Amino acid sequence: MHTIHFFYNEHLRDFPLYNEAVKFFSHSESMVRIAVRTLTLNVFKVDSPSAIQYICNKGASPYFSNLTWQIGNHAISMDEWLISPAQHHHRNKLESMVAEHLDHLHYLNDILSLQVPCLGDILVDHLLNRLLIPLYASSLSDHRASKDVTPHISTTMAAFLLSQVFVTVSHSSLITLLAYFILSGDESLTLPANFTQPSHVPKTARGFLPPEPGLDSSGYVAARPVNVHWRKRSVEEMSEEDRAVGAWSGAGPRSIGSSSSTSMPLSDSRMAGSLTPALSDGTGSPLKVCQLCLMEHLATSPMPCDGQVPVSPHHGIPISDSSYRDTIQKSLTIHSADSRCFFSLFLLLSMLQNTGVNPMLLEAFQLKPIPSETGVAQYSDELVTLVINILYRATQNGNPVRLVTLHLAIQLLYKLVDRSESSSVPLRDKHFALLENAYEASILQLRQSYKGSKDELFLDIFEEEYTNEMAFHVKLDYLVMDGFMLLPPLDTPTTGIDFTKRLPNGDTERTRKVSSSVVAG
Repeated sequence: MHTIHFFYNEHLRDFPLYNEAVKFFSHSESMVRIAVRTLTLNVFKVDSPSAIQYICNKGASPYFSNLTWQIGNHAISMDEWLISPAQHHHRNKLESMVAEHLDHLHYLNDILSLQVPCLGDILVDHLLNRLLIPLYASSLSDHRASKDVTPHISTTMAAFLLSQVFVTVSHSSLITLLAYFILSGDESLTLPANFTQPSHVPKTARGFLPPEPGLDSSGYVAARPVNVHWRKRSVEEMSEEDRAVGAWSGAGPRSIGSSSSTSMPLSDSRMAGSLTPALSDGTGSPLKVCQLCLMEHLATSPMPCDGQVPVSPHHGIPISDSSYRDTIQKSLTIHSADSRCFFSLFLLLSMLQNTGVNPMLLEAFQLKPIPSETGVAQYSDELVTLVINILYRATQNGNPVRLVTLHLAIQLLYKLVDRSESSSVPLRDKHFALLENAYEASILQLRQSYKGSKDELFLDIFEEEYTNEMAFHVKLDYLVMDGFMLLPPLDTPTTGIDFTKRLPNGDTERTRKVSSSVVAG
């Protein structure tokens, strides 16, 4: 057999090498999956217009549909693992699952970095409408009622996975549209005309849906479905953080792909009409049936309109109420634990540090200082107040704020007011006063630690923490790989978790934390 037969045959319009390779993209062996990714990347960048056109017309959409379905199921598996306390002692499993999700994102970013227009458009369409918006971004909201029939993951998991996306993927159109959806809640993804990125025109139905029907006949093997449980989580299965959040927000236990007894109000005729297509093609899984019902309900239900949507004075972006943005801001208020606050800070920072996000979008929502006619830039009063309150919360006795959360809050504050060596925005009087209060409270706490310990021991601890703080800097690239941050905050040194990522245990560690907090501030 001649090896040339494995490559694209323009006369027969066949690509055996590609068609056979993608059948193994979800193989159980990691080396086989790596080989498939390497081969497909080499195929996607081949200098053959006819071969690329063949892939765009016949091969890309089925492959990307299966790929997004597999990644989404992997995310749901991680979330299911996380809410089961019995699994928490198998931490290597969590680390491997986080690493695998990150590998998927690097692979997707590699495809987008090839800058093949038709491939990029198809992949962006599938990522936005089949994964990032319906499963990840939509799970951010605390307002998802028990009637929700769509599969989703916990708020902390959604924020963590979205942070991975913003840290890893740099494709400008994809990242800007995703950030716009989170900040504005605009389902249509209609950007103003002055944006360099075009508004998104969906080509696939939005929803976390199974792969397109007929893939087997096209030579593709659908991704192995992960067991998605169609039930509600019980309170016993939820983590301590999720239970506290449920009690605080009044949302109750979250469901994963669960249909409650009070489902969406569909008539019998409409329900039958929705079920028929799914059952007729042999793909009538509960997931697809419920997704089709929901899509039909949303398509035929008028959108509520309370009046004219306010428009930002900067860049003409509609500033509507976004439940996703509201949830992120509410999470910055720390209650019994700092997990939700940490992931909200993480998400905002990753969004700000991604160079692919359009700066005009960040300015419109005041995530970046906005130049004014007086020459003094304006910043978000609400966000800056919330972040400074985190710094003050970290100075209280027995506070649940970990050092890594404190460092993220300081970094975000610098970003919001653009504090750098080259430029700075003057703080308003009330924010300056809040910072002074936080600093004085931290000094008072340090004095109390000094009185409760021996002079030599205290000086040694302070000197060591000062040296560590001068060399310490939170890097988001490393945080996205740390699956331990998804676990409830621990205070046991024997866990092997870095001191900055857990709570102090004993008087000595509390003195270490106070010293680090003073130096960091």
